[in-house]
Amino acid sequence: MRSYPKILWAMAGLLVLVSCSHDQPTGPGDLNAEFDKSDHQVLINNYIVQFDGRSFDGETTTFNYTVIGDGHEDRMNQFRLELPGCAGEPISGYPATARVIEDADGVQWMKWPERVYGDDSEGKQFAVTYAGDVPEGMILSGVKVGAQFEYGDVPGACAGAVAYTISGTVFTDLDGDGELDFEELGIAGVVVELENAGEEVTTALTDAQGIYSFDATAGDYTLRISYDGYPEAFNAQLQASFDATTALEIPVSVGPDATGNAFGFMPRTEDIIEDLESGDLTSTGEGRIFWKQQVRWAIVGVDNPNVVHDRDELEAFLEEIQTLYLTEIFQFTPGNELEEVWEILRPIPHAPIDKLRQELLITELNEVSGRGMVDDPGLQDVLIAWGEAVWVDNQEAARAAGGLDVGNGEEHDVSLATPELIPPAIDIFTLINTGGGGGVDE
Repeated sequence: MRSYPKILWAMAGLLVLVSCSHDQPTGPGDLNAEFDKSDHQVLINNYIVQFDGRSFDGETTTFNYTVIGDGHEDRMNQFRLELPGCAGEPISGYPATARVIEDADGVQWMKWPERVYGDDSEGKQFAVTYAGDVPEGMILSGVKVGAQFEYGDVPGACAGAVAYTISGTVFTDLDGDGELDFEELGIAGVVVELENAGEEVTTALTDAQGIYSFDATAGDYTLRISYDGYPEAFNAQLQASFDATTALEIPVSVGPDATGNAFGFMPRTEDIIEDLESGDLTSTGEGRIFWKQQVRWAIVGVDNPNVVHDRDELEAFLEEIQTLYLTEIFQFTPGNELEEVWEILRPIPHAPIDKLRQELLITELNEVSGRGMVDDPGLQDVLIAWGEAVWVDNQEAARAAGGLDVGNGEEHDVSLATPELIPPAIDIFTLINTGGGGGVDE
């Protein structure tokens, strides 16, 4: 609580929110008759400041008060209510003598040079109206008697209101069901909008796991992903290369927290393949032969002018690859990493699921060495995460159906979870690994 001169007494009470409709306010808002005003009274400078409740008409919020004499002889000559910045500028005050001022401490007030006498048991009504749905909090109220001001805490507009969390994930939706599954990974760098009832918009950027979060007071909001207005974020790439599998707007009510609000997207694989083949998406990726040679030369210790990456560099690359996205796909035995990578790169796979793993490993070697879609690194990251999820999802289904010896024969493909995703995934990563444009370095 802020320190102001002599806060005499306060009765604590439960804050009750009420909502009714009323015309553009020229006086206090209409209130619920069941609202117990006696639970919302504070004695300030020998005057009872009574909070009469909050009203919301769908467009504006009004906070209502009555100042009542406490039976003494002194006369109140000014009443004040704090105007917290979180509520925005007030639309109006009642009575019309209201004026907005700012004191030496930078606190904004609405003040009324209104008189209330100490023996006035009915008192005088006051109200402040704001645009939008403004939640309740605690504010300061001031009463001036003669030359003496005293202050106390009263219910009011949003200051000190409880902050709740609105959060969720933007993710690659593998199966298109709109639900975030364990192997489906988040999309980084997406701007998510949060709009309140007053049509004010704030934004948050998804982190490396695709998670976004807002702090918000109680009320109704709209979460949204907008394709327009964020050219530097991943939103533009979502529009160009992905289809939404969920609504792009989610209504949320806060108080308590509103978590788990997910936005799902699937890559438009045909468009991505066409863009890679046409050169609209470019890649500096190296293919299977290049990386197979680099690994083999590092294993045998060949002194060759074509060696680009020595053993230490390759081992550092592999250490990074093991932690890129889903750990199930690439884990190597310490001291034997290069030999295990050689066994992945050496054969020409027969089963599509093995071909996908090989091309993914090559793409990830390009990724960690600074190659690939260097002009669209965010898209390459999302595609790799999606490709790993395709492999893991199908590998798990194949294991469940055919035991541990899977992926070595096409007879196991009937047991895959999403076999239709494997061919386009292979095509995408092969194009990244051969520089796109239909070129092949094999």
